[in-house]
Amino acid sequence: MLIDEANIIRQKRKTIKIIISDNGLLSIYCPKLISTSKIEEILKSKEKLLQKKINKIKATNNKFDNIINYNQVLLLGKKYFVVPTTKVGKGYFTEDSLLIPNKYVEAEKVPFYIKKILKELSSKIITNRVGELSKLSKKFKYTKIVIGNFKSKWGSCDNFGVLKFNWKLVMLSPKVIDFVIYHELTHLLELNHSKNFYINLENVCPDWKVQRKILKEYVFLLNLYN
Repeated sequence: MLIDEANIIRQKRKTIKIIISDNGLLSIYCPKLISTSKIEEILKSKEKLLQKKINKIKATNNKFDNIINYNQVLLLGKKYFVVPTTKVGKGYFTEDSLLIPNKYVEAEKVPFYIKKILKELSSKIITNRVGELSKLSKKFKYTKIVIGNFKSKWGSCDNFGVLKFNWKLVMLSPKVIDFVIYHELTHLLELNHSKNFYINLENVCPDWKVQRKILKEYVFLLNLYN
């Protein structure tokens, strides 16, 4: 049963909060006086859904183990091995590897250094691509592009025409990146997800459903390099 593997945290609160961690562990935050049998009853009612989510997280962790543990890095959908070396003063990509100075490994700062490199590339790649795709329609008029670190989203658009994109987009394939950019550009026309929004999106990105499905597989990237 799920309760046998759950971490139960009793605290001063009125409701029960269930959290599944990035490694698939279940934590239950609950009122101090609630009985274990009541917690078990609540978990039982949600068992199928919770188990499905746990299994999905564990499957993702197995599939992308090297990425999650920083042994590999993604750039434009391609995997590169992270290779420490004393022969370089600054990291750079080869055909199949990212070479990084050995001192960052010794200082346990590999994720920090990878993030620095990817953010620099992301700013240029995403900004340039937004400019290219926005030229496809005179209706796509934005005021500003912001590349930032967002914990739960890939991009956004506000009613002032400001487009915001997560720097982690640079790890995804070009087609998925284009889908996210098209999605936010379309919000310049419709600041909602109405029927008209999806009609406009399909006009510029006919395979958006395929790319959205692929994007969901990489949601774990939002929790990396934080």
